[in-house]
Amino acid sequence: MRIHALFQFIFDIPVYPSKVLLDLYLSPVSTPSDISKRTEIARGKIYQTLQFLEERGWVDRSERGVVKLKVEVVEETLKVGIEGLSSMAEDFTNLKLIAISDEKVKVEEKLTYLKDQEERISGRKVREGP
Repeated sequence: MRIHALFQFIFDIPVYPSKVLLDLYLSPVSTPSDISKRTEIARGKIYQTLQFLEERGWVDRSERGVVKLKVEVVEETLKVGIEGLSSMAEDFTNLKLIAISDEKVKVEEKLTYLKDQEERISGRKVREGP
């Protein structure tokens, strides 16, 4: 899994914004041109994406074209998102344990049934024998 996919999930944003946000997280002060070169996203798309990120409060753009990531805001969102992922992982683990436990009960019931059948059949053979 690519890291930008985690950003995409945590921030609930499309692919390009996740790639640009990750790039800015690694280089918090940059220019659209530099972002375009690093991410290999066309500059026109970078400007649209930066507007999208600015509207959501994750970046500031100066009149001179410098883009600054709002590191504290982004890191807080990451922290909450990672805690959410951790909680989801715990939920999945618990669901797996429940499924294993349920399956174990079914297997034990089947074993009990088979043992009862074996005893019943063995008992008949003994009675039917000499």
